[in-house]
Amino acid sequence: MPTFELEDTFMKDFSNSIADVNLPAPIDRSSTPKDGSSYTDTIVLLSQPDFRLSVALEGGKIKENAVLIAASPDWLEKRSSPLSTEEKPVQSLYLKKGISFNAKKQAFIDSFDPPRRVTYFANFLTMPCTENLSDAGVPLEENIDCPMSSSSKLEHIVNDKLLTRILLARYRVAHPFTLAFPFMSKQKYETEGLDITIAHLDSKESAATESSISEAVEKFLKGIRDEYFRVVVKPSGPLWMGSRGVSFFSSSDSAAVVKGVKSLLAELDEGDAVLVESYHPTLPSHF
Repeated sequence: MPTFELEDTFMKDFSNSIADVNLPAPIDRSSTPKDGSSYTDTIVLLSQPDFRLSVALEGGKIKENAVLIAASPDWLEKRSSPLSTEEKPVQSLYLKKGISFNAKKQAFIDSFDPPRRVTYFANFLTMPCTENLSDAGVPLEENIDCPMSSSSKLEHIVNDKLLTRILLARYRVAHPFTLAFPFMSKQKYETEGLDITIAHLDSKESAATESSISEAVEKFLKGIRDEYFRVVVKPSGPLWMGSRGVSFFSSSDSAAVVKGVKSLLAELDEGDAVLVESYHPTLPSHF
């Protein structure tokens, strides 16, 4: 999608998003640019509006005009960094335009001349974050001198839920009991001595696959159903984020769990996995 279309779509979606939660319409002050050199903190979220609206709102409570959403890569630019060397050339990221909130939840659209130097960058215009719609933000990640959230290069690691479960188990950090079905994965998962079971699958529909899934699920549920009454079936992989593909089942209904695993398996790409995990309720809200 061209960047100008991203911006146009963003502004329409942003207006709808804040109207949906009964927030006042944004105030556009961008016709009178602010001096970007006067800011010390500039946290930028390059994102679709509804995904990070709560982050920007919370940022406005903590420090007004410090957390900003960028609607398009065109709202940012890269310049030579004072930290750059011949051995390690890097660039600084600058914000030309952004949307922020104040403590009263009023949104403002501001432009900056000179632009603001970005002190933290979070890029959510990647293929996994946009469900394969856009990776327009990826070029801005390359060789920048400010801290940033996990880059697109790390998504195959940080979105690998099976790998994170193994790391948690290895270092004795609390985690769900896990049964994993990696599909045609080249990743070697070391689980010796851990409470994580892996059944590798090389096919989605063969009789051997169905038998392997049924046997592994029945054995896994038998081992946990006295303590856990529900299980979660979820996908793991670079393109699986949030709650996409997640379903819940009774730990006493093996047939339904097997059906859930097979249904999700049909949607996986090579290297992805289906996880069956013990269900743990989230902490109650304190509001």
